[in-house]
Amino acid sequence: MIRRFIKTSVLILFASFVFILSSCNMFKNESIEMPNGVDISIPDDWKEHFLCPDDVPSLHFGYDKINVLSASTKDHYTFVNNDFYAISDAWEKFLIEHKDRYIITRASKQENEKYPGSARFGGEMIPLAEFIDDEKRVKQECSMEYLIVCFGEDGTRYSCSFRTFVGEKNGVSKRYYGYSYTGNLEIRLNLSVMVIKEDSGEKKLVLLPLPFDTKYTISNTTRLDALLKQDSYLKESNYVFEYPTTYHDKHYVVEGSNQVKHEFDILDRQEFIKQWYEKYCNGVRDELDVSMYIEYAGVRFRVDFGSEEEGFKLTYISKA
Repeated sequence: MIRRFIKTSVLILFASFVFILSSCNMFKNESIEMPNGVDISIPDDWKEHFLCPDDVPSLHFGYDKINVLSASTKDHYTFVNNDFYAISDAWEKFLIEHKDRYIITRASKQENEKYPGSARFGGEMIPLAEFIDDEKRVKQECSMEYLIVCFGEDGTRYSCSFRTFVGEKNGVSKRYYGYSYTGNLEIRLNLSVMVIKEDSGEKKLVLLPLPFDTKYTISNTTRLDALLKQDSYLKESNYVFEYPTTYHDKHYVVEGSNQVKHEFDILDRQEFIKQWYEKYCNGVRDELDVSMYIEYAGVRFRVDFGSEEEGFKLTYISKA
């Protein structure tokens, strides 16, 4: 009797375990269809607290009836359960549109692919082309995974992750884009914010234009109610930033010299940032060339440039 009870209990536990794993897997890949593609922007619950809600940026991506992870948010979309060729073509179009406006912040070779000489693309294994360029200068050993930061025409930052390779299929060489082996295709708005206080005493949020891969700490990873209640987020020290580490403004997704990061002195680094603000935010330098004034998302800022240790600081001035 006891043995039968133990055996039954073990079977029930095993069945429950299998069910839980299956449920987690189903939930992980649960998707919803977006009839007209997606618009990556600021979530509505945050937007209502912005100083200039009508000027917040938005980026359109995709095609009709594209599928995204059900847990996606307005500022962060993960693309799942799509036709692999359609999403690859959409991704290629997106990168071409931004080819002069993105930098590669991380690249990793997928040297441990299961089948050497081929790369997985959905349910297929596509043979790798020997070279990745028409001139046959750069050999291809495996697919590559990338994390990039791209900029909208107004300088808004978006982070993207994907895997890519040049494959040979039916005698045709073509670049393919798809999910990485560690995750899916993603686009995320870099929602770096500043908290300001109006003359009425009400606190508002403004989106910050941060060049290249400038690191920031105040974003939607911080609770919204905390940002609006705690005066500590009003301190100027929150909006002093270290100089970024990646400055190249023109990167192409190839396995070559694009991954080389040069060392620049502080004057070069300041100059790159000033040129970035001139390009994207109507930046105007002061007479001494130590500060500049910029406009972004309906707001005017002053940018002050300090030493290597001091970094650069953004200060809110007014609505544009």
